[in-house]
Amino acid sequence: SISEIIKRAVIKTRGERPRESEVSGHSLRVGAAQDLLTMGYDVAAIMRAGGWSDLKVMNNYLKLAQHNVWA
Repeated sequence: SISEIIKRAVIKTRGERPRESEVSGHSLRVGAAQDLLTMGYDVAAIMRAGGWSDLKVMNNYLKLAQHNVWA
């Protein structure tokens, strides 16, 4: 599964298995959404890229983004 592939990649990088709650099959979508936000894409573009029609769902993917729009 995608989740196991991601977990194996984390093991190769970090040398230890991630916690179950740390990595999932959605990790790539989360990272892509956060990267788009950091690169300055607007909400509409991020929603189109992620295939989201609900702002609340997209917000769940971005809630941990380390990005300050005011900086």
